[in-house]
Amino acid sequence: MDDMHTAALRYTIEPQNYSGKISLRSILDGDLINDGVARYRQLDQKHLDAMEQGGDKQSQYLLVQTKQSDVEIALAARLRVFLDQSEQQCDLLHVTSEGKVESEIEFQVKESQSLSLEKLVGIFTSRETGPGLSLQTAREHIGSLESFDKVHFRSTGKWEEIWKEADIQVSGDRFAQKMIRMHIYHLMVTASPHNVKLDAGIPARGLHGEAYRGHIFWDELYILNFFSLHFPEIVKSILMYRYRRIGEARKYAKQYGFSGAMYPWQSGSDGREETQVVHLNPVSGEWGPDYSSLQRHVSLAIAFNIWYYYWISMDVDFLSREGGEMLFEICRFWVSKCEKDEKTRKYSIRKV
Repeated sequence: MDDMHTAALRYTIEPQNYSGKISLRSILDGDLINDGVARYRQLDQKHLDAMEQGGDKQSQYLLVQTKQSDVEIALAARLRVFLDQSEQQCDLLHVTSEGKVESEIEFQVKESQSLSLEKLVGIFTSRETGPGLSLQTAREHIGSLESFDKVHFRSTGKWEEIWKEADIQVSGDRFAQKMIRMHIYHLMVTASPHNVKLDAGIPARGLHGEAYRGHIFWDELYILNFFSLHFPEIVKSILMYRYRRIGEARKYAKQYGFSGAMYPWQSGSDGREETQVVHLNPVSGEWGPDYSSLQRHVSLAIAFNIWYYYWISMDVDFLSREGGEMLFEICRFWVSKCEKDEKTRKYSIRKV
């Protein structure tokens, strides 16, 4: 949690009733498909193209690129091997295939000896580094990582800061306590203090669920109140994701004959409507028209989030600039969306 570009693990084997050969294998795998949602399996499941992979002595690296948006994702790993706490200077055997590198080493180990592997990983994308620089940056980054213990120490310190601020304690109900902390954890790994450096919203299924294809809906309405109370800087970054896409929201409103800004039901990287026009019925197994994009209340949720953030943070500068612009544009949309009945003298909102 200390550094969003760093990951680390340590794996230790200590044979209790065995002496002999032990093989360790470390893999960087970009040959992946989205296969977690059964009804999506008729769609294109492969979203990454392999660009480069390889290994050298005690390091391995991988570069892939997203198929549609052409974003590079680079990983580099430095592998350290320890026998009874003594670091071993050894070259690993690297086997590559398209989008994957496997690095392996064998040791003769005696009973009760410990064999450990540390994997220190750098992760960068071309959004941070610019095109063509992500892999170089990742490989340079792992050279600055000293050890698993130091990475773990810094990450633990950041988590302690987060839990000190975010923890909710429950007395007399251990299950409720466990569930609350589990949900707080999921919130914090989806949107953390690192978000202030990112141009990203909060996907409906977090960063690990394939359902909804990683798109951003209105669900943030339910969680931004929590963030506003404890980490308002995260909320501002999420609202800035919406602000940077207000141009697309204006185009979307104009496309349907409305004024102001109409935010899409499903948003992605550029803010256009990502909702599918046909949908697979999971009960009948048949495809049919999808009208879910008519759920216009997403714009109301954004307006509510802006107002709630302001009252918690009293961020007048944000409200007078980006927040105010979004509020007024959303209001203009709803004025144009309402239709007045001259007989009843009442307004109605149709086709939602």
